[in-house]
Amino acid sequence: MLHLLRYSILNSARNRITMFWSLLFPIILGFFFHLGFSGANDSEILDSIPTGVVTMDSSHESDGFSIFLEQMDGDTLTLTYFDTEEDAAKALSAKEISGYFINRADRSLIVNGTGLNESILTQIMNCYTQNESMILDIAASHPDKWKDAIASIEGYTTYVEETSLGGQSLDSFITYYFALIGMACLYGCFLGLDKALQLLAYNSPLGARRCVTPTHKLKLIFTDWLAVVILHYINLLILLFVIRFIFHMDLGSRYGMILLIALMGDIIGVSLGFLIGCAIKAKEGIKIGIMIGVTMTFSFAAGLMFSDVKMVIEKHAPLFNRVNPAALISDAFYCISIYDNPERMATCLLILSIMSAALILISFFITRRERYDSI
Repeated sequence: MLHLLRYSILNSARNRITMFWSLLFPIILGFFFHLGFSGANDSEILDSIPTGVVTMDSSHESDGFSIFLEQMDGDTLTLTYFDTEEDAAKALSAKEISGYFINRADRSLIVNGTGLNESILTQIMNCYTQNESMILDIAASHPDKWKDAIASIEGYTTYVEETSLGGQSLDSFITYYFALIGMACLYGCFLGLDKALQLLAYNSPLGARRCVTPTHKLKLIFTDWLAVVILHYINLLILLFVIRFIFHMDLGSRYGMILLIALMGDIIGVSLGFLIGCAIKAKEGIKIGIMIGVTMTFSFAAGLMFSDVKMVIEKHAPLFNRVNPAALISDAFYCISIYDNPERMATCLLILSIMSAALILISFFITRRERYDSI
């Protein structure tokens, strides 16, 4: 089986067209991203977040929160005070602010999106609430130690000012590169399609010869599928290396999870091409057209051309984001490098695993049961 695997990898690697789309095209597109975005975010990364405040009552809780917000005004936040919640909601709808705090005893935060600014505001709110709860618990159970507790969190504003949610400096255009990686993963479908065409007798003379070989059909199918998975995984590792060390985009330090996400994206991309090649009874050109249409639709919806598209879809058709493999791959990278949300990342990987398993099983079933009256 090893010699079949080796020859299958070499065969796919020599196909210049499929190697261009699966390896060179994502790198070329990333290079244009790098040219277009270089220096564009220098003027944005230090901007404070426009934030609204609506004070609903006067209490110890609301007064303390007001003092906390005023300490960050001008640095982390740019505060605008509103008399009513309706005025703040209008400013949010007009995108004049990224969110607003309703300051009362049971304070709350209203945002309209899942971008970086909204995530930082949410983190500020959560951290303040947790620290407040901790101080109150200590004051109630150990009143002699509450001053020490307050001293331990005095550096909070410095933390917010100098680090991101994931503890690293972030490029505001990093989401485009996440979408690019998602597209590159799906472009493994070109390799999968090429192998599927070589397994079916009606597609090519090579397919006809392979159909009459004494080698077990399932062994041929699995070897070809595994070969292109390995080859495309190497392509993705090259792309990740280029993005990290040539384009200098920080994908995070959790290298094991980065490799796992890339592997899952690799498998689903190859399996998608395998399924299209096996399931659709049409000429090769038609299959390629369908495949390009599907992958580009997924990539566009994941924010490859316009990053806000994914948020619009999340608001109006969230189910599509849950079945879009490019969006799931992008979200998984977002979770490990920016948002630090292991639960969401695990959900993305689980959905990718289920979709990959379904694509693989259907492709194997269709290809294995192919029969011909004559070849």
